[in-house]
Amino acid sequence: MYRHGQQEIDKVTEVIASGSWFRYYGTDRHGKTVTQLEKQLADFTGVGHVLATNSGTGALICSLAALGIGPGDEVIVPGYTFIASAAAVLAVGAVPVIVEIDETLTIDPKSIEAAISPRTRAVMPVHMLGYPSDMDTLMAIARKHDIKVVEDAAQAVGGEYKGRKLGAIGDMGCFSLQWHKIISTGEGGCVLTDDQTSYERAVIMHDDAHCFRAIDQGVPAFPGMNLRMSEVAGALGCAQINRLPSLIRDLRDTRRRMVETLGDIAPFRIAPSSDAAGIAGTNITLQAPDRETAQRFAGKTGMGSVLNTKATNWHIYYHWDYILEKRSANGKGWPWKFEGWESPVNYHKNMCPNTLDILQRSFNIGVNPEADTESIEKMTETITLGVREVG
Repeated sequence: MYRHGQQEIDKVTEVIASGSWFRYYGTDRHGKTVTQLEKQLADFTGVGHVLATNSGTGALICSLAALGIGPGDEVIVPGYTFIASAAAVLAVGAVPVIVEIDETLTIDPKSIEAAISPRTRAVMPVHMLGYPSDMDTLMAIARKHDIKVVEDAAQAVGGEYKGRKLGAIGDMGCFSLQWHKIISTGEGGCVLTDDQTSYERAVIMHDDAHCFRAIDQGVPAFPGMNLRMSEVAGALGCAQINRLPSLIRDLRDTRRRMVETLGDIAPFRIAPSSDAAGIAGTNITLQAPDRETAQRFAGKTGMGSVLNTKATNWHIYYHWDYILEKRSANGKGWPWKFEGWESPVNYHKNMCPNTLDILQRSFNIGVNPEADTESIEKMTETITLGVREVG
């Protein structure tokens, strides 16, 4: 989260004073702040329906369940994303199929085509670091093979692809409102969709007592979970989304100034994008031409590549041991094994060599929307000197 202040304090204070902290209990049975947050996000993104959840992971689980994805199904995910993308697939009983990214740091469309099998039900593009995935190509592939698209826009709230908000392009979209995201409710997430039935199924999934609530829905109830957002979190979200347009503007402006100050960094480059104008603006990713140059640059600047930075381990499939080893809570191998059936999907640490190569050569620089000219120049000077010494 980049900004917070009196707006958040006032909103939360109002909810606490009301005594209605839970969305479906208290003096307002309709969840005043959570409902308001959903409406604001629907207006902002242009989608027909938004459902607030307790986390981005919860949003992914609700989206997959809404599409009826479960045991025996496969969902294609990129090898560079937070582990929750793949873990949510496992949570609904489906099997994640891990594929390559390309130089844009997002899922490689060519690897999707190669990974599609008769069991494939969906593909999950992830807009990593606010970089948009190539949604036109992905949607064409999905329609060609009759599979669904679940956008993981956890790190890209407010970003765009060709004028459309990220998360609002696929069959389902998911936001994260966790502390480290662009806007935050502490922990939180949202499901986005234009499909009424998918929305209603997501609502059922996010509330295991849905069938007892006074909510009009046409979809028959089924067992769900407790993935609801509280009114306190909703209050934070309402204040935060008011900040989003100016925040995205300032992130993009600061990023632009940083790029301009960097100037010519050949033989390095800034990671390409499928839509440079749509980047959320939270990061600049430098890419070395080869691993040897990347290693020398790391030695000169003290910067670690994405692959060699411990804080990003949970974002790289190489470190997802419980998935690579097919470990389950019950020790029975579910969902890779059930009722005599065994999934043909297998994993190993070097299964996505292009992804590992790209991440070995990539260096992330976070963007602070409040950065002044002096701090930008100081940061870029270190990088520029490092590039000159190894270039």
